[in-house]
Amino acid sequence: MKKLMTVIGLLLVMCLLVPVSCGKPTEVPAPAPAPPAPLKMPRPLVPAPAPVSAETEQPTLEQRGKESAERGIWNVETIEEASQITGYTVATPSFIPQGFRRNSTIMVEQPGAGIPDMDDMEVDFPKRVIQVWMWEEDPRSVCFVLTQSPKKFGVGGGEPAEVCGGAGERHLSEADNDRPAGLVLGWNDGNLFYALSGTLDGPLTEEVLHQIACSVGAD
Repeated sequence: MKKLMTVIGLLLVMCLLVPVSCGKPTEVPAPAPAPPAPLKMPRPLVPAPAPVSAETEQPTLEQRGKESAERGIWNVETIEEASQITGYTVATPSFIPQGFRRNSTIMVEQPGAGIPDMDDMEVDFPKRVIQVWMWEEDPRSVCFVLTQSPKKFGVGGGEPAEVCGGAGERHLSEADNDRPAGLVLGWNDGNLFYALSGTLDGPLTEEVLHQIACSVGAD
């Protein structure tokens, strides 16, 4: 009996020492709520490209030709095109000094075109053609220009001179601080009047300009 009472006493002491929660199921704490998902900003709407209107379209060849006629200036690439516009066979030199190349475009000009006061006047201004050759080593300073027209035009105060064995004009401008000396030769072949101007610098001399002038002819 004493042993039984001793065992019961020990059990009572152990129950008093054990926390109250031992007799109840342990409560598991609820998990913390997940943080809210970040808000997604809507993508901005990208406007569709505006349709190309007729106003932004490139002008046609016919429109460009009409605009050129109104301004009286055509820029073409070949002698044949220039001849078609002018109505006469355009000439070009066969002798070109080494190192010179012709500009990519040939200009055809209608003097007096686009000037309101000139439109009402019955004056015949034939088209003239301007070709430019530049020295590749110094294209801004050294070049020569050939101008031709069925109608005589002045060369800027030229004096009578022999050009290619015939009567012509010669005008020499002296060099200054801004530019080298320049020479203009004027002559005609019975059909067209010509003016050849060039800077007397680099490989261009008066003798070379005369060689160029005497080689001018229709292709």
